[in-house]
Amino acid sequence: MSSSTPCVSPMRAAKTPLAYRALMQVPRRAALQVAALALLPALAPAQSIAPASPAPAEVLREFDSPRLQGSGRMRFLAFDLYEARLWTPAEFRAARYGEAAFALELNYLRSLSTEVLVEASVREMRRLGSLTSQREAIWTPPLKAAFPSVKPGDRITGVHRPGQGAAFYVNGQLRTAWDDPELGRAFFAIWLSPASSEPALRAQLLGAAP
Repeated sequence: MSSSTPCVSPMRAAKTPLAYRALMQVPRRAALQVAALALLPALAPAQSIAPASPAPAEVLREFDSPRLQGSGRMRFLAFDLYEARLWTPAEFRAARYGEAAFALELNYLRSLSTEVLVEASVREMRRLGSLTSQREAIWTPPLKAAFPSVKPGDRITGVHRPGQGAAFYVNGQLRTAWDDPELGRAFFAIWLSPASSEPALRAQLLGAAP
């Protein structure tokens, strides 16, 4: 397999999905990591995973009576990246997700480094307009604290704590908490904002939420 980087015209690149643009900007040996774009929506969500599984213990600790709002498996080309599940309380409303408690559970199917996870998150928040240069300097350290390098079988659960920030659990153990409501909203907007780069995944996660 050639190690050269594919060339794409500027006009075509402007319409190219985020995951593929990232692949064209890195060495071949790092391409699979960047393709996953960390905790971000990739290209083609596959069938939703079965809703029968109970909520993880960390979700039960965060709010009462969580329900599985929606789920999906993220895939890039032929590679399964992670399974995603959105847990919500009964009063959850999609249009007001920034004011609600919820948990986004990601079950990883491929290995990804901290650097890839954080850089991908920063890029998408920047695209959504929530990340200024000043905020990037402030928000990057807590992002790094939240996301270790992962391998297949690892699970990261991000819990939105409205009015407070967020908490992150790795394989069921609390890793860190953010005392920054704006950062919490901006991060979860990657999936739940109407301006998400992957509306199909957003629809899968939100399911029939009003």
